[in-house]
Amino acid sequence: MATLTIPKKEYEELKQKAALYDEYVKSASHDVLDVQKKKETATEEDVLRWSREARRLKRQGKLPLLKSLKDFR
Repeated sequence: MATLTIPKKEYEELKQKAALYDEYVKSASHDVLDVQKKKETATEEDVLRWSREARRLKRQGKLPLLKSLKDFR
């Protein structure tokens, strides 16, 4: 096993850059998770839009009858 010696000044600079990178990665991953959570949450407007679409499809005869919830999954 080889030993690598890094001058203290360079070591501190690398350590600081690594800390900044870790902080950036953590904040970016939280932003992505927040966006995904917002997309997964259905709003009242979404539900109303879905019900209008279902009603329109039912009138047109394009909505199949749901016989059981097993078919729905």
